[in-house]
Amino acid sequence: MSLKPLARGVSIVGIGITQFGDGDDAKTPQLKNLSLQDMAAWACIDAMQDGGVNPRQIDKLIVGRVCTTDGNSDCICPNHGFLEWIGMEGKASTHHSDACATPFNCLNEAILEIASGRYDVIMVVDSDSARHITAPDMPSHIMYPKTEYKKLFGRNPPTGDSCQDTAYQRWVGGSFAGFDVNGRRYIRESGITLEQYEDAMNGQAITSRFHGSLNPKAYARDKWEDVAKLRGFDDVNEFMRSKYAPNLSEYMRTSTFAVLTEGAAAIIVCATEVAGQFRQKPIEVVNLAQYDLGVLTAQATQEMNIGAANQLYEVTGYVPDDIEYFQTTDGDLTDALNSAEACGYLPKGEGWKYFRDGRTRFDGDKPMCTDGGHQCYGHAFGAPRAGAGAPASRFLQALCKNLERFTALLAM
Repeated sequence: MSLKPLARGVSIVGIGITQFGDGDDAKTPQLKNLSLQDMAAWACIDAMQDGGVNPRQIDKLIVGRVCTTDGNSDCICPNHGFLEWIGMEGKASTHHSDACATPFNCLNEAILEIASGRYDVIMVVDSDSARHITAPDMPSHIMYPKTEYKKLFGRNPPTGDSCQDTAYQRWVGGSFAGFDVNGRRYIRESGITLEQYEDAMNGQAITSRFHGSLNPKAYARDKWEDVAKLRGFDDVNEFMRSKYAPNLSEYMRTSTFAVLTEGAAAIIVCATEVAGQFRQKPIEVVNLAQYDLGVLTAQATQEMNIGAANQLYEVTGYVPDDIEYFQTTDGDLTDALNSAEACGYLPKGEGWKYFRDGRTRFDGDKPMCTDGGHQCYGHAFGAPRAGAGAPASRFLQALCKNLERFTALLAM
């Protein structure tokens, strides 16, 4: 089924984000003792200040949180009471918990409800932690290290293979075996060697850390060149292949995989016809697309990326050459490479050269993830980064225009 244009214009007018990191790490003391609700409130207030939006002007709040019981005690829904914290008591609210697609499903709901005419202004927020959990029957502001899970819950953390109905699905989830499948496929289809593939992954990791070093909200901000020098390496590429950046799997190294973090981000969207009353220049959402496949479909990642991109180009009339900036999920750098090629932002089978040569830097000809991405913000489950208004992942393509302010935020 073909997508249809949005029934009315939708724009982004405010973006807010916390520091990302670990509350127990001296590098990010801003997060110490903060609950997920605290972080969500921080992001919401930041977004309202960014857009000059009063909370009473917002018609609805959409909250995202992955593994709610892990991070919200035994509360079935994390919205309770939160609306009053941020001055939105009495307003409508919903909650999503859809693994790493949570930010998209929140944003998807907001955009479609604005486009339908039901609401004029909606705020979306997601707060998550891959570092801390709560305990059963305890207030959710009391946080514990993730390593305490078995002690608190009396069992190992649930994983996809323990809670999946295998009549309908097979779970490979975030396992390194799944990432290796993508790497193996890319090497085969592009006709490159393992060494060339590693040069590409290392090159993009170096670029990501360079971007992260410029972003005070990122967690990992030490450039890989500086880390290499501390280890006695004059050549950063030599360091990236050394025992100090060991393989996690056949194709994945510690230096090319996201760190685990915690944080929150918020986005305010509104009808384009009322966007002029807010402080910031609106970022118009042209459209969005979704293409879902389960892992019963072999090597589904690339097919999902292609499917979403094709839908988006068909409904908008845009072509790949129109895209000037690309934001994508990049915890697994092969996924970032696949999505950039699937959308036509990088040429098929040649994208690895752009990664290797640093052409995806903010000052390169094909800038990508100039906020540092998952490599520097880290992976906080569903919590998006600054730039969540235009991510492109296996679940999402969202096309925006008027991106001058937005791109400046990403490249700060």
